[in-house]
Amino acid sequence: MQTLLIALMVWINANLGYTVELTPPNVEYKTYYQLHTLAYAGKVPFDSAKPVVQALYIQETETIYLPVGFVPRAPEQLAVLVHELVHHIQNLSGKKFKCKAAQELDAYDLQDKFLKTMGMKIEDVGINWLFVAMVSTCDRRNNIDTNP
Repeated sequence: MQTLLIALMVWINANLGYTVELTPPNVEYKTYYQLHTLAYAGKVPFDSAKPVVQALYIQETETIYLPVGFVPRAPEQLAVLVHELVHHIQNLSGKKFKCKAAQELDAYDLQDKFLKTMGMKIEDVGINWLFVAMVSTCDRRNNIDTNP
């Protein structure tokens, strides 16, 4: 997994224009319920038929949480890993964002770019750009600097 993480980080660095030391994140595996709980802390009900959180990056511990059984073989799975690695690289870079949500635009953009190298696009994995616009927009509730 370490070799894959570093290879993907090289690709991300080249495509984002960042130059960060290639220190891979920690990787842990959780159930979809545990991922949901980490992401929403009980504020959003969990639907086991449609898990919302596919993976998660926690900046403070530099850890990517992937679902139990995650095997990065299919383009869709690799793209999820790319998305979370973008957040890790953003964290390592020290780049400042208007709010935490603003970090999502780079992550979804690179996820789409990665999928396109595999002959797919982000819409093929059930993500549309309206959703991306919504989750990456700062508003009064989250208009804070994520790197004070």
